[in-house]
Amino acid sequence: MADIYRKVMNIFKNRLYAKQVRREFDKNSELKNLYFIFKKHPEAKWIIGKDDALILYKLIKKFNPKSVLDLGTGIGASTAVIALALESGGRITTVEQFEKCVKIAKELIPETLKGKISFVHREPHAFKNDKISKYLYFSGYKNLPIQFAPFDFVVIDGPGAWLEDGKLMTLPNGDIVNLLPYLNAGAQIYIDGRKKNVDLYKRFLSRYLKFLEQIGHNAIFERTDKPLKNLSELEILDTKLIGRSQSGYFS
Repeated sequence: MADIYRKVMNIFKNRLYAKQVRREFDKNSELKNLYFIFKKHPEAKWIIGKDDALILYKLIKKFNPKSVLDLGTGIGASTAVIALALESGGRITTVEQFEKCVKIAKELIPETLKGKISFVHREPHAFKNDKISKYLYFSGYKNLPIQFAPFDFVVIDGPGAWLEDGKLMTLPNGDIVNLLPYLNAGAQIYIDGRKKNVDLYKRFLSRYLKFLEQIGHNAIFERTDKPLKNLSELEILDTKLIGRSQSGYFS
């Protein structure tokens, strides 16, 4: 009975939260009108939902970053939301693996927002960092646009799956590892879903990334003040291994 009660309460809470989000979203006419520019497009299947758009908008307003890196432009919905929320002087660099998506994003994003945006097309690739593991591979973008660094806010929603040598590549994103030297202390990292990313960051990168909170299926980390000038100085802390050692797992 207790399990059934918890499930019912969770359903009730989720429905109540959804109603609250819809009301708040509908009250923000500027955000609502912008969102539906993308929602009406034939390629709108994979754009962020209303709740994610509202969360992202509010986070940008809250933290007021000056330089944002958006990994995964898609057709531009999240990029446009960020640009709308940015204060005067704020800039966003958005990276996408599909040229078709970049073209659509440039067509859909209003001219009034394009002045804040730098569009970057980059191919995806698989890579590893031996300090983390000799056997664990990540996905990422080739030649990250670090010329726009340092960044105050990073959105991780790409790259998506791709074909390599006829095989489908679906890996957790590891771009944040390569970006650590280019993030300001206190920078926020917003992860859209991607539970594997969250688990990996918590396990290996706790020296550099502090977990802040979970909002729905999204997670937010913050760059600590641990200095890192280049990746050769990277210090990996395997929290699971330490926990097992301290609990006497290996004794």
